Amino acid sequence: MKSITKMVTGLCIALLLTSVMASAKTINVTSAASSVTTTGSLRWALNQAQQGDIIDCSGIAGQTLVTGGAGYDFTTPLVTLKGQGIITNQPFAISAVGVTIQNVVFNGVSSNAGAVQLQNPASSANTSTIENCLFTGCTLGSPIYTAWEITVRNCIFANNTSPIGGAISAFAGGSQTQVFVYGCTFYNNSSTGDGGAIYMGDKCVAYLGGNLFYGNSASGFGSVIYLMPLGGMTSRGYNVTDKTLYLNNTDNFGYRFHEEFGDRQIAYQQSIRLLSVLWDRY
Repeated sequence: MKSITKMVTGLCIALLLTSVMASAKTINVTSAASSVTTTGSLRWALNQAQQGDIIDCSGIAGQTLVTGGAGYDFTTPLVTLKGQGIITNQPFAISAVGVTIQNVVFNGVSSNAGAVQLQNPASSANTSTIENCLFTGCTLGSPIYTAWEITVRNCIFANNTSPIGGAISAFAGGSQTQVFVYGCTFYNNSSTGDGGAIYMGDKCVAYLGGNLFYGNSASGFGSVIYLMPLGGMTSRGYNVTDKTLYLNNTDNFGYRFHEEFGDRQIAYQQSIRLLSVLWDRY
């Protein structure tokens, strides 16, 4: 009986995805204007988008979006933004499931909630993806601030600063928040508190693979990553950190990683003293 139920459920999901793919369309952005009433603007496109649509910014590739409004809201599920190198100093707020943002430059975003925000989404199943984006010169809040599952892939975080989590901060919006970070570069990010590059709150787990951390710093604990007591970290592949322990990627305790669990904290510290390349099996 259970197997039949699973088959029926799987079939329903497959039919739903097929329906979404069949009805999906591409919306072209042709204007860098900020007004939702300007045909071809990004705000206009977001307002027009339906589930599964692609928003393509090829028409304004590499241009800077005109400043105006309070940011850009992604409220439609399964929307993909192909940024094509557009530049913005305004935050993107995601409150829908399955949003993908690609090839956007977030330059000098000053927002307490971050440049990309996943707060109070419509579903705890939110699994948004951020790919091939550049975050630079962002202040006040972490460039990526999430309360739900997120995948961050092939992004660069450089010269950002935040009270906690100089590049990424995660907090549990449900039973657990998973943050997958692959192939990213974290350079010269800083926190006036904990987590020079990444901050993981309670019930948050970071999965790291193929990342480079260099020159990050924290006034508090964890120049690379800070884990709250109920947080966790798993290395998936190789993560490269600075070669000299006390030259770069150090906080006021001289350790790259910090965790409030005493025994696990010691294990991380001893590992970092011996290795500049960290690895672990799945």
